[in-house]
Amino acid sequence: MTSAPPPSTHLPTHVVRRTRLIDLMSRSGARLVVVTGSAGSGKSVAVRDWVSTAGMPSAWLSLDSRHTDPEHFLEALMSVLEQLSPGVHDATWRSDPGDHAADRALDRAVEHLAAAPRGALVLDDLHVIDRSPTAELLVRLVDVIPSTNLTLVICSRSDPPLQLHRFRLAGELVEVREADLRFEPDEAHQFFARFPQVELEAAQVERLAERTEGWAAGLQFAALSLAGHDDPDGFVERFAGSDRHVADFLLDEVLDRQPEEVRGFLLATSVLDRLCADLCDHVTGRPDAGAVLRQVESEHLFLVPLDDERAWFRYHHLFGQLLRRELRVTHPHVERIGHERAAAWFVDHDQPEQAIGHLLDAGRLDRAFELVTDRLRDLFHAGRHETVRSWLRRFPRSFVDADPGRQVLMTLAYARAGQIDEGRAVLRRARARARGDDAPTAELELHHDVTEAALASVLGDPETAIALGSKAWDRRAEVDVAALPGELAQGAAEAWGYLPLGLARAHALLDDRAGARRWAAVVRRQGPRLPSDLVGTLGAEAWAEARNGRLRSASELADQALALGTEYGRGARRTMIGARVTLALVHRERDELDRAVEVVAPHLDAARREGHVAITTLGEVELARVECAQGRSDDAIARLLRVRRDRAVDGTPAFLAGVLDRAECRVRLHAGDLDRARDLLDDMEQGPERTLLQARAALVAGDHEAVEPLLTDLGITSDDRRSAFEAAALAARAAAESGDLASARRALGEVAELAQRERAVRTFLDEGFDIDDIVGGGREPVGATRRPTGNLALVDPLSERELSVLRYLPSRLSNREIGAELYVSLNTVKSHVKTIYRKLGVDGRDEAVRRARQLGLI
Repeated sequence: MTSAPPPSTHLPTHVVRRTRLIDLMSRSGARLVVVTGSAGSGKSVAVRDWVSTAGMPSAWLSLDSRHTDPEHFLEALMSVLEQLSPGVHDATWRSDPGDHAADRALDRAVEHLAAAPRGALVLDDLHVIDRSPTAELLVRLVDVIPSTNLTLVICSRSDPPLQLHRFRLAGELVEVREADLRFEPDEAHQFFARFPQVELEAAQVERLAERTEGWAAGLQFAALSLAGHDDPDGFVERFAGSDRHVADFLLDEVLDRQPEEVRGFLLATSVLDRLCADLCDHVTGRPDAGAVLRQVESEHLFLVPLDDERAWFRYHHLFGQLLRRELRVTHPHVERIGHERAAAWFVDHDQPEQAIGHLLDAGRLDRAFELVTDRLRDLFHAGRHETVRSWLRRFPRSFVDADPGRQVLMTLAYARAGQIDEGRAVLRRARARARGDDAPTAELELHHDVTEAALASVLGDPETAIALGSKAWDRRAEVDVAALPGELAQGAAEAWGYLPLGLARAHALLDDRAGARRWAAVVRRQGPRLPSDLVGTLGAEAWAEARNGRLRSASELADQALALGTEYGRGARRTMIGARVTLALVHRERDELDRAVEVVAPHLDAARREGHVAITTLGEVELARVECAQGRSDDAIARLLRVRRDRAVDGTPAFLAGVLDRAECRVRLHAGDLDRARDLLDDMEQGPERTLLQARAALVAGDHEAVEPLLTDLGITSDDRRSAFEAAALAARAAAESGDLASARRALGEVAELAQRERAVRTFLDEGFDIDDIVGGGREPVGATRRPTGNLALVDPLSERELSVLRYLPSRLSNREIGAELYVSLNTVKSHVKTIYRKLGVDGRDEAVRRARQLGLI
């Protein structure tokens, strides 16, 4: 079972129908109902009562710790929604491969639910997930609910992490608070009337209601304790309030008054989150447990039915919590045995995930670790990373470090689950242990090298990944994985299988197109360890192609990655970030700036949390370059400084530090901040990109003669079309600004056809040239701002005064400052600028500068 079944709609006989709550929740126009109150305040019962009278179908999801995993929550949510709108589950995962937002499952579910009739979706015990990774999905769910015919009902012990003001303003929110849930005196009278064995006078009932402050669980505890009690007056007077001390007091009375067999049953089965007769038989070791379960239900001992067939139950949360505490204090051995027996039952019934939790509670770490490692592939394929993380955290360090095989497996499990830092910590301890052994084996060190290489490629240290990984790969013939002891054999197989993907990523980070393709071929030849590895491999190849200016092939590979990621399911979506960042680069180069943002921006935060440090850093750089192209240099600089600060918290690898330095230098030059740009250049390693930035700095400084020697010595490889495009654009700009339009045309002409074939227009637009004009096609780039094409001179030439103002526009001086330089008023400058824009056919300052450079006017 992926989730507990919904509670029964048949209310227990002792439940009082509280019309005022039903009327409140039934308010016309309500789309969101939020019911909050402490444990035992009657939230769930009130909602179940409302559902039973609402006259519309309902779906109920009772949340527990498993739902802190977003993928488990989403799977469970779709399963219960299937009751309201059959087919919603299938509709959720069907997606057009061209849809780069393929992971927005809720959006696609809403399209299906929009045609469903009116219904209610209840999320019970929401407080379990409100500070977990699932909270983001909850926010999204609330956002899309208005697009359906559903009423969303939330039950929680605390206010949900939602912005409810939109629903309040629209009159679509109903809030039921603790004060509303308290039993009023007349309701308390009705409640006790349903317990004929409890004889109380009206004044005593009112006194209890006052003492409990209308707390539903307190009243129920009191009713059970008072059954047959010979001194109800004394009981009422000893009642001290509605906090946990009262619950402890009443629980003692409830337990003490039960027959020994019932008391033993309650304690033994308290280890279970859900109860059924067969499971209780197994856990208690007694054949009549099913009969006792029925007796407990009939006596209203805080048992909540979970289905209409009354096959599955759970204890009231507070009651179960107190039972477990009592069991741990008085019979710890019974608690351990109960968990062991529950684990065995769940294994026999093909529910290993339930078994793992019980094994961990029982301290059976070896068996739990075995089940976890056996399930890793399936869980990662299903996207259940948070579930895996919750298990990994529960294995003590001493247990993990006791065996080298466990250490290797744990390192890779952490890495796959998106907790790279935790994986590195285990690996460091494994290396220290190997060095401390009396006879450390070279083979074990080799496995550690392979594992570290895989981690380094994700963290943004490609040099280390290649140095360790390539050397290890050359020695792979020395390794007989099958001959290794159990857990080490499993860990080694995973590490060696993952290594080619890590090396493909490392070479892609270094813009090594041939290396990325070579290791991608290895992944395909030997087969990926997980289907998602193939998605990651395609993303690495795509990035290398894009960084070398091969935008068409990069786009094709990235689209393949997204299509496969969609086909393979939720687990593969986490590896689609490489393809998304690639498409951001492609769209930016094609001057499709809005599309560049859309394809990657919504996914960067989630990918970073999943441990994808390197590629998300590159994605942030792409967004900064988009902001720069949009004339928002300040935003771009702020973004890069934020990323630099965030990465520094865990230590920034030299490669990523260099990436951020080059990106910031580029933006600073665009903004005219030559001093800071030169500081960055001084600390930058030699290479084609540094040389291009030096040439750009020379242009900003007005030193046109320095540009040609720099570009002549650039040393661009034939593979690196991107650098060739930029070099041509910079050379053309230097020539145009020197008045040599023929040389400018010649420089652009050498790359124009290839650039147009790749639709790589942004590099040239940044320097004031439209590559379509150069080729003569006159085709407008998709997404580009319209510019005059095919004109080498202006129809309406600029006046001398307008030319004077134009020459100051690249300086970033304000209009007021330009006026001061020319000894004219601010209004005069504004008038000239407006005329310049009209004559050049542009809409803004940056565009005017680019167009003027294209025409050789500045």
